[in-house]
Amino acid sequence: ELGGHEVGNMLTLKANEKHQIKQWLLGQRYLSKNQAKVGPSKDPV
Repeated sequence: ELGGHEVGNMLTLKANEKHQIKQWLLGQRYLSKNQAKVGPSKDPV
C-alpha cells in the first residue's frame, strides 16, 4: 500500500511528464512551422 507521500510523488512525476510532452509537442510544431517558412525543399503548408 502506498502512503500519501509516495502517491504525491507519483502524481508530481505524472504532471511533469505531461508538461514535458506538451512542451515537446509545441517545440515540434514550432520547428515544422519555421521549416515551412525557410526550407526551400518543403512544400508550403
